[in-house]
Amino acid sequence: MNKIDIVCVTYRHGPKLEVFLNCLMAQTSLNFCVTVIHDGPDEKFDEVARRYGALYPDLMRFVCTAERHNDYGHTLRDVGIGMAEHDWLLLTNGDNYYCPVFIETMLKATASGDCELVVCDMLHSHTHPGGRAQAPYRYFETQPVRRSIDIGCFIVKTEIAKRTGFRDKTFDGDATYVEDLLATGGITHWRKIEQALLVHN
Repeated sequence: MNKIDIVCVTYRHGPKLEVFLNCLMAQTSLNFCVTVIHDGPDEKFDEVARRYGALYPDLMRFVCTAERHNDYGHTLRDVGIGMAEHDWLLLTNGDNYYCPVFIETMLKATASGDCELVVCDMLHSHTHPGGRAQAPYRYFETQPVRRSIDIGCFIVKTEIAKRTGFRDKTFDGDATYVEDLLATGGITHWRKIEQALLVHN
């Protein structure tokens, strides 16, 4: 059975992080392992890590970097890619929320073995996301191209992510990462799930 490594980067997300973790534990499939990486030391994060780590030791691990990088979480994403051990990888943020069928649906799309990237649609929290004339928390149709994708709405084969790395530490690093994944030559086919399985915040 395929399994997803979830790398979640966070910085003082507080209660939002707990909502994110609870969303994972409400999944209809628990074929995942989540690594939560905090950008620098934080006592409140340590407390959340102790509680959830004790409750779900086989599903969750928590890490703090020694210092804050303050680069949109991109350095932490690169660290998380290096830590991934399973078939598929999801990079996301500690204030995102996932529908209960996210893991099950995404893994089901990989079952035939004919794709290396799976993308789902989402509800996007920004006004004019990707330059589109729409209000916040509206349906956002995605594609694996710049201005039409978010880091939290796709899974990729872990081996391809490791080969690619996360080189762009600027605001547009998410889009560069997707472009780099496609440019490696390792992605020959990708699949689109036409459901909003992510609430981007």
